[in-house]
Amino acid sequence: MTAPTHIIASISAISFVSLLVPSYNLGLSHFIVGSIFSMLPDIDNPRSFIGRILFFFSTPVDRKFGHRTITHSFLFLFLITSVFYLFGFIYTRSLVIPLSLSCTVFISYFSHLFFDSMTKQGILAYYPSRLWGVFPRRASWRIRTGSKIEILYFTIFTISSLVFLPLGQSGVIQAFNRLFQSGGVDLRLKEFELKKEKAAFGFTPSQIDSLLSAGAIDPKQASELKSKFYEIEVQLEKFKKDQGLDE
Repeated sequence: MTAPTHIIASISAISFVSLLVPSYNLGLSHFIVGSIFSMLPDIDNPRSFIGRILFFFSTPVDRKFGHRTITHSFLFLFLITSVFYLFGFIYTRSLVIPLSLSCTVFISYFSHLFFDSMTKQGILAYYPSRLWGVFPRRASWRIRTGSKIEILYFTIFTISSLVFLPLGQSGVIQAFNRLFQSGGVDLRLKEFELKKEKAAFGFTPSQIDSLLSAGAIDPKQASELKSKFYEIEVQLEKFKKDQGLDE
């Protein structure tokens, strides 16, 4: 497949993952990294977009290994992801911070391998084994690079990205709640507000502090009232979060 198709396919893939994993928050850096690493397997082809830019690397790799061999393998996929994570760890001194972008590297690079396996030639996915990786197995069902079918794929990936991105930013549950929020949710919110009023006898924390300052209640009473108020407040916030209303 061509570079534009690989780029939009990777964006579609990481957007889909962000839709399933709310903690996988996408930013500009994810799209930049994803775009770069979605093209990187073609570093073995001097005629590819990235191969022309990094000709000093692509030419010797092509001569030594050939196109769609070592850089299109699962071995190279794990190697690249591991090296990226290692550099991220060295730079941030954190085991957690580099994870998000490292996942982007893995997803984007893998998407390239997967979609290239759908072409007529396939890839040496199991390098150094000479076993070619193709999907589907029947050659007549696979596509040619630059064909009309690839243009169709490009269109599908573009539409998918436009759908997955906004959903992924807010999460599936939150999106559905915004679309199909029922009166039952509003009723529950009102119940929580009533519970707060009853727990603190209708007083807010600031009003309780005022009563304490005025000597109307003692510190123990003030503490108990505020404790009950905040307990209901925590329950309310949890309910809002579960319903996707915490923004």
